[in-house]
Parts: sequence; C-alpha cells; structure tokens
Amino acid sequence: MRPETAARGPNAAPSSAPIVRKPTHFSKEETEALTLIYEKLIGAGKSGSASHHPSVSTAPLLHVKTKEGLERSVFRDLLHNTFNICAEDILMERIFCVFDNSSDGLVKLEEWLQK
Repeated sequence: MRPETAARGPNAAPSSAPIVRKPTHFSKEETEALTLIYEKLIGAGKSGSASHHPSVSTAPLLHVKTKEGLERSVFRDLLHNTFNICAEDILMERIFCVFDNSSDGLVKLEEWLQK
C-alpha cells in the first residue's frame, strides 16, 4: 500500500492534488495553484482552446506535447509572452534547462513544481 493511501485509509477517495515526490518550498495552496496553471497550459494544448486567465498566455499552446510536458519552444514562448522576457537565446535556453531537470526537452509537472 502506498504511504499516501495508508494515511487516508484504504477506502478514501484519491486526492486531486498531485503527489510530489520531492519536497518543495511551496505551500499546499501554491502547489495547487501551480498545478492548475500547468494543467491549463497542457489542457489548452489538447483541446486547442485558449484560456482567458490574464496571467497565462495562450498563444504558444498549440505546440504543447499533451501527455508528456511543455516543449522547449512552448516554454520559451510562454516566458516571452506571459512575462515579457526578451533575452538572448542563450539565456532563454538556460532558464529552460533549470526547469528541465531530466534533460529530455520537456518540462513535466514534477519539474514545474520543484522550481
């Protein structure tokens, strides 16, 4: 039995919050908010529809790999369009590499929550 199941009991409904294997410096509420943003980014890419949340840019979402994570080009467009970061390619690449701990070219949810 998994530890999180044992803590809730065998008949408890599974939590909708993600299970983060490594500790983060974010609170539970912050983790849930970051997860929601990540899921909106991924979900908008799946459906092709745009989110109307003012803090989340949706322009680059058509190129999101729906099952795996955010691609490098999508992440860079997100930084540029959402946070108005206009920097040299080398700096944008370094920011992506900080998030992409597994060096697989995708930012997965667990990597997203660790930063």
